[in-house]
Formats: sequence, structure tokens, C-alpha cells
Amino acid sequence: GLIYVSFLVADLEGVVKRLKENDVKLVSGDQKIEVRPGVFVVYALDPEGNYVEFLEYPDIASYRRDLYK
Repeated sequence: GLIYVSFLVADLEGVVKRLKENDVKLVSGDQKIEVRPGVFVVYALDPEGNYVEFLEYPDIASYRRDLYK
């Protein structure tokens, strides 16, 4: 199996821009991928070769209510 760290982000395009500016390897390419309607993802590698997932939901508050109490 594959193990990776996931981060919920509000601006995935901004994250991709910063990753590219810092020469981070984007495993999924430099375009965000729609995995479900309105849900986008980008995969990158950290300096040690571990996978990192960045997710953008259309409404993070409805997905993770615990973050918005």
C-alpha cells in the first residue's frame, strides 16, 4: 500500500505555484486533478521521497466541521 500525509488547503493553485517555485517534484503533474465533483488533488514528493497529498474541497467547513467550531 501507499502511505502519505494529506493537507486540506483553500487555494490549491496557490499551493502548486509555491511548490513549483521551490522545485518540489509534483508526482501528479502541475495541474490539479478533480477526483470527485468539486474536489481537487495534487500529489508531491517531500525531500525524502515521501508522498504528500494536497486536497481542495469546495467547502472545507462542511467537510471538516470540527475545524470550524
